[in-house]
Amino acid sequence: MHKSRSAALTELEKALTSAAGSGGWLVPEDLEPLLVEFLYYLSPLTALMEVKKANGTTHEINRRTGVPGAWFEGELTATPSSTGTVIVRNTVALKILRVGSGVSGFLQSATQKGIDALESEQTAAIEAMADLIEYGLVWGNAVADAFQFSGFDPTITTNLFDVNDVVELTDLDNMIDNAIAFRGVERDPKLFLMSPAMRSKVSGLQTKVYKTVQTIQFEGGMEMESYREIPIYQTSLMAPPSTLGVCVGVENAVAGTVANGTYYFRIAGVTLQGEQVSCAEFNVTVVGGGTTGITVALPAADATIHLYKVFCGSASGTHYLLTTVAGHTYTAAGAILANIATFNLQAITVPVAGQRPLDATDESIMLLNLNPQRASGIVSLMNVLGEEVTNLVQYIPLATTRDAYDFLMSSFLALEVPWERLHAYSRRVRTS
Repeated sequence: MHKSRSAALTELEKALTSAAGSGGWLVPEDLEPLLVEFLYYLSPLTALMEVKKANGTTHEINRRTGVPGAWFEGELTATPSSTGTVIVRNTVALKILRVGSGVSGFLQSATQKGIDALESEQTAAIEAMADLIEYGLVWGNAVADAFQFSGFDPTITTNLFDVNDVVELTDLDNMIDNAIAFRGVERDPKLFLMSPAMRSKVSGLQTKVYKTVQTIQFEGGMEMESYREIPIYQTSLMAPPSTLGVCVGVENAVAGTVANGTYYFRIAGVTLQGEQVSCAEFNVTVVGGGTTGITVALPAADATIHLYKVFCGSASGTHYLLTTVAGHTYTAAGAILANIATFNLQAITVPVAGQRPLDATDESIMLLNLNPQRASGIVSLMNVLGEEVTNLVQYIPLATTRDAYDFLMSSFLALEVPWERLHAYSRRVRTS
């Protein structure tokens, strides 16, 4: 385990370093709080969000896109109210995050000879779980992928800003003002997400206007710089880690309804390190009279890419987010079956607004409202044994024998965003 967490992992270290039969074994159930603490250490965004329990395996989420008149009660249909706003009621089944790592023969393997292998397995399992949870909170679900959950990236659509310039403090003001303009949430806890380089740029801008950069101690003892008393959580997820290679597309013989015309595309992969810079533009001309679709060939079947973001336009140089495509195919049990190398677009309505693709110097900034009742929270589920989960990660005993104690580390959660207008999202922001 990481030596920086040695104080919290004293018991686990004792269990891994004690000789067999010395009486220094760790009671297996004591592993759970240690594993949970280590996961929170590796995934700070998770620790900053409140966890709510679901009473069952499904949860109804009322997503409101407007404020109805005082005489209108309930969200029964998607029909505009008399005030012209639209009320949508979404009932969704919360997805179980597909994270699990089995460590077998705990007592049998935890001898001096096997310590390195067991410790490595446990550490790798927790780090992988933390990465997937942090990734899921930001990007999450791809269309037709039933084994992930929706994150903030596809959810925030109202306060979506295409900055396309070097960041200024007025950009952050715009995000804050728009997020609090809807039903006034000035006092709600909020959080900026930006890259370390972007945070340094924002700090420098505050210094130039002779304003002391305030440091806020957040829940859990985390100290963060702030802007307008909103903490800044720095994460590399908001800066593109790499560029997707060359993609090509052709009209195909698969039945579809794509109208005749020329379509311009850029595609970005999303890995556990963040959204990539989109590939170079390519175009496809359809002449099949609205009876065919388009097949897109990716650079390779890449195991590190969990979803692809497809940007489309009717003219060169202008692209908006069309859809997302899962990076893998899955078995009925949720295990990854294969990594995709091609996908079909059988119907296209060219978007005229929304997210724009990222270029080499572009980054993103998110402003999240952390009020779990109004804006965002993590909802935990029942585990496979029907037990209520008290933490995002749980240690599940699988078998107890005289010589071995097999266990599984699992995570059961989903992200709930009832009011997406309380958040803000800026893209194509630059530090220079």
